[in-house]
Amino acid sequence: MAFPFKSEGISGRPISHRRAKLSEILKAKLARLVKGSRVQRELADRIRLIFDPLEPRLLLNADLNVNLATDGPNVDHEILVRLIEEVQTVNNVATTIQQVQIIDQTDGGKVLAFGDLSTINASANTSSISITGGSGRDTLKIDEDSFGANTLSKSILFDGGGGNDKVVFDSSANTAWTLNGNNAGTINGAHVDVAFTGTENLKGADGNNDTFTIAAAGKLSGTMDGGFGGQDTIVYSGGLAASSATLGANGSGKVTFANPNGSTLAFENMEPFAVGGGVLVVDRSATVSAAANKNVTVQANGANSLRVIIDGTNYDSAATS
Repeated sequence: MAFPFKSEGISGRPISHRRAKLSEILKAKLARLVKGSRVQRELADRIRLIFDPLEPRLLLNADLNVNLATDGPNVDHEILVRLIEEVQTVNNVATTIQQVQIIDQTDGGKVLAFGDLSTINASANTSSISITGGSGRDTLKIDEDSFGANTLSKSILFDGGGGNDKVVFDSSANTAWTLNGNNAGTINGAHVDVAFTGTENLKGADGNNDTFTIAAAGKLSGTMDGGFGGQDTIVYSGGLAASSATLGANGSGKVTFANPNGSTLAFENMEPFAVGGGVLVVDRSATVSAAANKNVTVQANGANSLRVIIDGTNYDSAATS
């Protein structure tokens, strides 16, 4: 058969050149589509949206809960609670944000949890910050001075867990401590409050006047440290009385309480107070400071009192029950 048809072999039917060209174009497009699909599949295999697991303790909401109980028996922690201020710019408006942070200082200052102070204070939860220690030696330090004039309206709950644990309340303001259970009690600060359990040691700040009130059921298996300097003292409440007491240097000593309490309290850096058990400590530091020559002599004055002679003047200390 003549042009524009061509023969497709002896038995093949004739095909026009236009149809043959169209067939080749369609085959080429189909090949490109197949190739494109394969490339897209390969690209999809290579490009994936991967979500890294978040640190399980890092919380961004109003309730900050840190649990260290799963970290093993030989892991110690120094936990710091503080307030930091950040200036954020939104729509060209600078806003100061107060943020509460819980930091593990033994892990390079790792932030375990944080949240806006205003959000925490507005939370319906009565205690929005909870910290549970592990079986190691855990220390919780509250940097109250970092809060400035801002107040944390919710109490910080601290459970020391196992081990020999400590609460340190660092504040330039006078702080009221209460020991009302077995290694349990509260701290009433100027801007931050704490409720603690499972805590064997307590330490106040240096240079302020802390008051440690011990209730009838108050027991501490470690040491109550008032902090260096200032005028820190211990007060008994609820009928608590001492059966005996011994005093050491630099405001240290031990008090054994009468039954039904029956425990012994070890203390350090406490200023003069009536410890009971026939022991009365009287602060004569002001008298010594005002003395011209500062010649001081201490003599026994009966069975249960002392006579202090400062530049020739006698100052007697009466006995207590």
